[in-house]
Amino acid sequence: MSRKGIIARRFSESLLTYDANAALQETVAARLAGLLPDASEPRILEIGCGTGLFSRRLIARYPRGRFLFTDIGPDMVSRCRENIAAESKRGAETMFAAMDGDCPAVATGFDLVASSMTLQWCDDPRRSLESWRRLLKPGGRVVFATIGPGNFPEWRETLASLGEPVGLLDMPALDGVVREESITAEYGDAAGFIRALRDTGARQPRPGYRPLSATALRRALAAFDRRHGGCVTWRLVYGVLDAPGAAK
Repeated sequence: MSRKGIIARRFSESLLTYDANAALQETVAARLAGLLPDASEPRILEIGCGTGLFSRRLIARYPRGRFLFTDIGPDMVSRCRENIAAESKRGAETMFAAMDGDCPAVATGFDLVASSMTLQWCDDPRRSLESWRRLLKPGGRVVFATIGPGNFPEWRETLASLGEPVGLLDMPALDGVVREESITAEYGDAAGFIRALRDTGARQPRPGYRPLSATALRRALAAFDRRHGGCVTWRLVYGVLDAPGAAK
C-alpha cells in the first residue's frame, strides 16, 4: 500500500476516537478562523476536512458560501458530511469529495483555499502550498495551519539521548507564515501521548523511518516519563498566501 493509502487508512481507523482526542486541533481551528478574510458569497475549498472541526467554522463565517470539503480519507469525508449536516441546511451550498491534497483534482477559481492541520501530511508542503495558490481566482487567498519545524521537541530529545532514530515528520520553513506558537499539552505519560496520536490517526512516520523495536520503544517511553512527565510541546504555524500576481 502507498504511503498516502496508509495515511488514509489510519485516519479512517481513528474515526470513532478522533473528536474526543482533538482538543489541540480544535484550538488550532479557532486560531485559524481569526485569519479568514471577509467575503459575502465565496467559493471555498477545504483540504483535509477531517471530521469537520474547521468546516463548521468556515460555514459559520460564510453562511452563504459555496463549499467543497475534501479529505484523503473517504470515511472522514462521510463523517464531516454527517457532522455539519445541520449547518449545511441553513443556506450554505456544500459538496464533498475524497481527494489527495497533494494533487487537487479540481478546477481553478476559488476565493479561498483553507486547510487546518493537514499540510504536514503532504509529500512536499511547500510545493503543495504553491499548487493551492494556483487554484485561486485573482484576489483569492490560502489560509493554513500546520505543525512547525522541530515539533514535539521533548520526544526528539529523548530519542536522541538514547541514540535512537526519530520518526517524526520534519517540516520545512513555509512561505506566508504570519503567526507561530507553542502549546504544551499534558498526556499523563509517554504512553498517553502515543495513544493520543493513534486515536487521531496521526501516526504515520516520516518516509524511510524504521520503527523502534519493542524493547527500544519501552526504553524510550520510560526515559520520556523520567525527563518530561507526559508533557509534550506542539509547535504550530499559521499562514496566509494571496493568489499569484497579487499586489504586495
